[in-house]
Amino acid sequence: MYKTRQLAPGAVLVVPARGHQRRSTHARSISPGPPAGPGAKVRHYLAGQRRWEEGLGKITQAVSLRRRLADARPEVFAPDLANSLNAQSTCLANLGRHEQALAATDEAVAIYRRLSNARPDAFRAKLALSLNNQSICLGNLGHHDEALKASEEAVAIYGDLGETAAGPIGPGLSRSLGNLATALDALDRHAEAATARAEAGSLTGTP
Repeated sequence: MYKTRQLAPGAVLVVPARGHQRRSTHARSISPGPPAGPGAKVRHYLAGQRRWEEGLGKITQAVSLRRRLADARPEVFAPDLANSLNAQSTCLANLGRHEQALAATDEAVAIYRRLSNARPDAFRAKLALSLNNQSICLGNLGHHDEALKASEEAVAIYGDLGETAAGPIGPGLSRSLGNLATALDALDRHAEAATARAEAGSLTGTP
């Protein structure tokens, strides 16, 4: 069974229907929803939305440029393309365009996975970061089983990086555990979620 995912006017991507699809009623994004107050609060929110729109326009141009460069010289420019796709995903998510955000982060994950397979020391941390983004996007769309898998992979990568002393991994691991807890809660696995959340808190000193 297939469904269509609208990416942009005139562009439709056909993808396999995803698994557990109880859509989250509270989308996770950096920017909050419209405040329930008059005047200044509403103006502040609208100004924030305009900044995200402006940022999206700029990063979309960067994605287009870096895609052309990566097509010509992937060994040089593929990391820049993946980085720009992650930034594009963040802008889209904060504008409530969650399906497009997922499409961008899916592509970033695919690129970093290829790079990580070739040069794990250089790119595994970037793959884990992108998997965190992917988990959030999947959760926002109600794909909680897949969000859980992405978070579990990110946690596993950060654990391996810690064992090999490949740079500081505490903040990334803490974020991954927080995303893991969110996915587990969405699947009604609350005891496991509490354990993951406690472990994340132990890394940041938060009870």
